[in-house]
Amino acid sequence: MAATKFDVGTYKLAAEISGEGSPAVVFSSGSGDAGEPWDAVISALRSSATLVTYARAGIGDSETPADSTPRTVGAAAEELHRLLVATDVAGPFVLVGHSLGALVALMFAAQWPQHLAGLVLVDATDIHLNLDVEEPRTVIADGERDDHLSFDVLASAEEVAQ
Repeated sequence: MAATKFDVGTYKLAAEISGEGSPAVVFSSGSGDAGEPWDAVISALRSSATLVTYARAGIGDSETPADSTPRTVGAAAEELHRLLVATDVAGPFVLVGHSLGALVALMFAAQWPQHLAGLVLVDATDIHLNLDVEEPRTVIADGERDDHLSFDVLASAEEVAQ
């Protein structure tokens, strides 16, 4: 299935929507991943639910915004919210997040609990681990493309703590 690009403001995100049924299941992948890690799960669920996978800005076929300043996981959650509005997929959603994508899902749940039917965190990243090392990583890349975005670890850790 080919991804469709959805306008989320000043750039477009690539998303794949398949299956049908409710509630819709939305997958938020780990750092640098689009929907590929979820292929086996999607194959198993396609006949019983609407499934949404997407690539955050700067990953896969998604565009990168002009402002490439490191962002927070909360900003990525806002981006996901704008994407879901643009797709017209009806909520509430079961949001499934893996690794760094789990933090995006967690922030989405905190900001828009009324849009959720469930939340599944798969091997969620502990953002604080980047800071609790001899040489703290205050910025982490989200992908390997030349135009990838990065996350501000300090600001993201503050958001997650709240």
